[in-house]
Amino acid sequence: MKKFFRVFFAGCIISFLGSLPLGTMNLAAIHITIGDGAVNAFIYSAGSLLAELIYIRLVLVAMSWISRQYRLFRVLEWITIIIIFILSAGSFIAAGKTIQTMSFTSHIPHPFIWGFIISLINPLHIPFWLGWSTVLVNKNILEPSPVNYRFYMAGISIGTLGGFAVFIAGAGYFSKQLTAAQQTVNYIIAVLLLLTAIVQLYKIMTSPGTRHARNCEI
Repeated sequence: MKKFFRVFFAGCIISFLGSLPLGTMNLAAIHITIGDGAVNAFIYSAGSLLAELIYIRLVLVAMSWISRQYRLFRVLEWITIIIIFILSAGSFIAAGKTIQTMSFTSHIPHPFIWGFIISLINPLHIPFWLGWSTVLVNKNILEPSPVNYRFYMAGISIGTLGGFAVFIAGAGYFSKQLTAAQQTVNYIIAVLLLLTAIVQLYKIMTSPGTRHARNCEI
């Protein structure tokens, strides 16, 4: 049961922190909260979560096959590190810029569908979750089994909704203090991503498989 809790907790933390950087989906949640109320904002969040879970399930299906392909998995680890470095750099760049609010149509008639569509066209879901799932598999936290996947996706669901809840609960504050609040969040996320990438790079470079490959080249 302890390993299931680790998977659940890992999914929850990654999803929650990943939901904090301000973007289209969070800005829409703030707008809906102010214009149509918190209930509609949570309905919107549920639609967004559904699309995200669809992408995550597709990623996990791919991971089950990829984890059995050693060379491909090693290549994916390097790609993951590059992605994390890019995300970290993007967060540092975003922290130095002034964030402008985005306008959305007032009184959205179907917040669930609106949330589903916005999340569905988000191009970052697949590389984000493919990257972090690879990290968790590499750390033996996420094992390729249906039970582990259910706990993982349950944790992700709680984390994503928790991230939306932060913006919904603080809609009034965030609508007035977006720049200052988001700069701090972006710096924190950037540092965490940078540290994660460095740790993963160190582990890959010092892993037995990498040392064996170097010896073969020599």
